[in-house]
Order: sequence, then structure tokens, then C-alpha cells
Amino acid sequence: MAPAQLVLPGAVARKVVFPMQDHSSLSVLKLEKDRRERDVLESLLESRSGWPLSVKEIALMVGDDVLAVEAVAGLHASGLVHRNEEFVFPTRAAARYHELW
Repeated sequence: MAPAQLVLPGAVARKVVFPMQDHSSLSVLKLEKDRRERDVLESLLESRSGWPLSVKEIALMVGDDVLAVEAVAGLHASGLVHRNEEFVFPTRAAARYHELW
């Protein structure tokens, strides 16, 4: 008699290959995200009213609450802006880089 073999469902991972167009659509999404973050940072740096700006003020500039929140979160994760509850202001490094250009 042969020993029993235990086969667990899902124990073998199968590699899924996506078509190339999925890679390009991911690239387009990343480019859009980067563009929104760049636009928000530029608006923040060139704000005539000074800093800090509230996320709501940034949303008014962008025209969309969700996109503004996502852009601010991305900039914060990258270390380009500081957050103090609902207020946002650029880091000194981001402001200095902007001055140089």
C-alpha cells in the first residue's frame, strides 16, 4: 500500500502573466498620479496666500477632493510636504529646489 499524500487546495501558486497592455495602462496610471502630485506641489509652492494650506484649499485648486487627498498623501509619503492635521506645507528641501529652478 502506498503512503497517503496530503494535497492542500491552493498550495501550488500559479504564475499569471498579464498582456503587455496591462503594463502600459499601469504606467499611464502612475504618470497621471505623478502629474497630479507635481501640480499640487507646484500650486502649493507658488501659493500667493502663503503656507500652510488646508487640504480643502488644495482640493479647490485641484477641483476634486479625492484627487487632492491622494496627491497630498503621495507627496507626504515622498517627504516633499509636511502635514499638521488638515494643513499642508512644503518641506524646506522642496521649497529650496523650487527656488533653484
